[in-house]
Amino acid sequence: MIPDAYVEPVLVPPSSAGRDSGWRLRRPKRTLTTRVLSLAGFAGLVWALVQSADITYRLLTDSFVAPLILSKDSDLAVQSKLSLGRLLAEKYAMQVRMGADEAAVAASEEAIARLEQVKATTATALEWSVAITQRQSDVGVRDQEALEAQERVIEQMISKQEALVAQLREHLAAGMIYKTDVGREEVALQQLQVAALANQRDRLASEMQREATALTQRSLARPRAKGIPATPEVIAHQDQLVKLDLELLKLRAEVGAKRLQREADLAQLQKLDELVADMKKRPIFRALEVSQNVAFVPYTQLEGVQPEASVLYCKWWGLFLCAPAGRVSEVVPGEVMAEDPWGKPMRGQYALLELSEPRAAQSQSLRVRPDEGTGRTFFGIAF
Repeated sequence: MIPDAYVEPVLVPPSSAGRDSGWRLRRPKRTLTTRVLSLAGFAGLVWALVQSADITYRLLTDSFVAPLILSKDSDLAVQSKLSLGRLLAEKYAMQVRMGADEAAVAASEEAIARLEQVKATTATALEWSVAITQRQSDVGVRDQEALEAQERVIEQMISKQEALVAQLREHLAAGMIYKTDVGREEVALQQLQVAALANQRDRLASEMQREATALTQRSLARPRAKGIPATPEVIAHQDQLVKLDLELLKLRAEVGAKRLQREADLAQLQKLDELVADMKKRPIFRALEVSQNVAFVPYTQLEGVQPEASVLYCKWWGLFLCAPAGRVSEVVPGEVMAEDPWGKPMRGQYALLELSEPRAAQSQSLRVRPDEGTGRTFFGIAF
């Protein structure tokens, strides 16, 4: 561009008329070409400044993402498949454990029901002993009465036999009978005396039995009363009841623990199902069925990455000569850890891409622009 103040000196020779006989300077005429070139240069400068400002604005507002190509042979897909396999194995093991716990709870409940029946039967076992003891007491009373009646009869017989022996001795002294007759009656008297001794012994045995029966009745009626010794039957009965109670407490505790464990396993199983479902929704697992074009979006770049946002592929250093390459189809929820477009480990999310330019997935970074067109273009290149 040539400024208007510029003047090119030109020497003009003297004219033939004789005037202006010396050499002089002449101002050249401005041509149309010069004006057009000047305007074109100025317009180009303005256009360059506008485009530079637009490029700078786009660099500041566009989001940069790191593209990934996921397939079933990718390391991330294989590792994620192994992680999913471990989760499923843990889920199946938990289901098996829950089945075993349910079977154990059912068995314990059946054992508790049977032990309750045994306990009820055992609780009534002393009633039989009480009835038998009462029967023995009644029989002992009647036996005691019979022995007392027998004793009175024997005493009467002894008295009569003694009187007869005394009379026979008087008759023997008078020579009225033989000595053998007296001896025979004396033997009969001795037999009656022996019967009296046997009766006395039976009475003592009967009294002892009655006292034992009465003590047993008191022990059975008040098994835990102080000052009353417990019978072996009561001790065995109490021992059996204590063992049954302990076994019932143990089984009930096991049932309660198994039920609590089952509730915890159900909650854990639900979390595993949710985790498996979330993992299967991730693009890494979708890549096990079909290859996916994915981009890692750091949190610092996430604001501009939305569904239907445009994806730009830049040929020069990921910054210049950018052309449309596709769109963002989905932003996958859930945090991941990966390298950002500049190779620094960052936290962020995955975004699914639909790329019309396959080689764009092989670049180090892509630019994402909200769905407002690709901006100004120059010969098909978006700035």
